[in-house]
Amino acid sequence: MMLYYNLISDSTIFITTYFLIYNLTLILFFWTLFNMYLYKIKTLNLFSYFSSKPFYLLLMSVVILSLAGVPPFIGFFSKLFILQLVFNSKFFLLIVIFFINLLVSLYFYVQNLKYLHTITNNYQPTPHIVNHEKISVYYHYFSIFTLLIIVNGFNYIDDILVYTYWITI
Repeated sequence: MMLYYNLISDSTIFITTYFLIYNLTLILFFWTLFNMYLYKIKTLNLFSYFSSKPFYLLLMSVVILSLAGVPPFIGFFSKLFILQLVFNSKFFLLIVIFFINLLVSLYFYVQNLKYLHTITNNYQPTPHIVNHEKISVYYHYFSIFTLLIIVNGFNYIDDILVYTYWITI
C-alpha cells in the first residue's frame, strides 16, 4: 500500500515539474511577443523583426527548441520524466499516443524554427517605431535568467524536483 502512495507522490512531482518548466518557457515566449506589441512593433511578419535582432533570434530559437523537447534543453528532461512515469505505469497505449504527439509537435516547432532562420531581413522601422524600441531592463534580465535555466537546466533538475516536492506538500 505504501508503494502505491509513493507512486502517486512521484507522479505529482513529475507532472508539476513538467508544467512548471513548460509554463516558464511559454511565459518567456509570449512575453517577447507582448513586448513587441507594447512597444508598437506591429508588422505582419514578426519573424523578420527577429532576424534583425540577434538577441531575439537566439531567445526565440532556444525557447522553441526547449518547447520541442530537444535533448540539451530542460524541456527534454521534463518530457523524459513524464515518459518515465508512463513507462513505470505500463500504459502502452498512452506511450504510443505520447510519441505520436511528440513527433507531430516536433515537426511544427521545427517548421517555425526553420522559417525563423531562413526569412530575409526586410524589416524597416518607421520613425515612430524607432523611438519606442527601448526594451525594459527587467525583460532582458528575465530573458537571460530564463535562458540560463533552459540551457543549463539539467544541472538544476534535482533542485527543481525538490522545490516542486516542497510546493506540493
